[in-house]
Amino acid sequence: MQDRYEFSDSMLRKKLEEIIKWLIHINWVRGKEPEMFSDKPLKKKPSIMVKLKERKTEGKSDSIRYRVDIRMDNLSLKYSPNDSKELEGYYLLSKQDSIKPKISRYLLSPLFEPDDEESKKLYLTTFVDSLAFSTLIKHFDDKKDTAKLLMNIYDDFLMTMKDLWLHTKEEKTGALDIYREKFKSRCSELKELFEFDNVSKSSLNLKIDINGRMITLSDMEVRFVSEVDKLKNDFALCMTHGDEHGGNILVYDLSSPSAWLLIDYASVNKLGDWIFAIAKMKTWIENQKIFDDCKVKNGETFVKYNKANNALGLRFDEDDLNLKYQLYKEINARIDRFAEQVASEFNDNDWKKRLKLAMSILAFGYGIKAIRDMEARKAPMIKNSRIGPIMFYKSLKYLNLA
Repeated sequence: MQDRYEFSDSMLRKKLEEIIKWLIHINWVRGKEPEMFSDKPLKKKPSIMVKLKERKTEGKSDSIRYRVDIRMDNLSLKYSPNDSKELEGYYLLSKQDSIKPKISRYLLSPLFEPDDEESKKLYLTTFVDSLAFSTLIKHFDDKKDTAKLLMNIYDDFLMTMKDLWLHTKEEKTGALDIYREKFKSRCSELKELFEFDNVSKSSLNLKIDINGRMITLSDMEVRFVSEVDKLKNDFALCMTHGDEHGGNILVYDLSSPSAWLLIDYASVNKLGDWIFAIAKMKTWIENQKIFDDCKVKNGETFVKYNKANNALGLRFDEDDLNLKYQLYKEINARIDRFAEQVASEFNDNDWKKRLKLAMSILAFGYGIKAIRDMEARKAPMIKNSRIGPIMFYKSLKYLNLA
């Protein structure tokens, strides 16, 4: 009888341990077994150990109580030494007054809520057995069945963003100041990049030669300001994630449209323009191919600053401007249709004009960052990067200056 009891208890323990591991994996680690991604192995999977100990029978219901030991080998830690923006962004998205928007179920929650300033710089969370959406669309672009599943996931992501924006929208006066401030910030970054003494003179008189076409940064400023001044200054602002590109969408099960998580909360904006979120999505998908190829393709591409002439020379292959991947084109078209829907619900008539300005600002920033990285790293593959020249070109093109 004793042997039979021990056998039954051993089987029960084993079954319960498997159930607990499954619950942790699905609800905490989130991933499934990697057969859905069999063409491309996932990152190292987390090791989960569950061991039941000290069985006790108690109460009128004869319930069985165990002490459970659990060990996980892999967690994820993000440390921001200068601020606690990651944690603050998470709280903004997840804990809104009297409202629980759909996005709250797609956030990767921290394992603890710190109560001191130093601990708030840590974002300790579970390892997610997943791949970024941006990685998946590159890998499965030519596989129609999988591409359809990915589009279902992206549609759910877009609807979740709209739900957040609609739940948090507020009509604001002077909302266009966001654009003026962001452009001014880009000019300041350019000042730091080329060590100008006076950003209002030297940097804005900077001559930009893009594939032989010459323009000054002063021309760009005049055009930008004139375009902003034409727009309605009062429109609805809302909470935005702030970095809505495909690398921040983690997919852990291709078979479910809702099996994704949104990460990186350091740029969450309590009151921002939803148009910048659209611009971030479009800038990502329209330039993903360029970002992918910048380390492997060389050619007549360079960035050269002539201090004596205060001129920035930029060269690139204009064939790189074409959006070649079919799936990328479909996503870009979906974003456009989605923006139309949101604009209708926001009663926003100027959104297309603001979108061009927002994309000009983003491209301007990407161009500056790419050149800064080239200067800092001095690596051959960075020196041959086409990102800087192309982003500067696109920034001007959105303003009809290129």
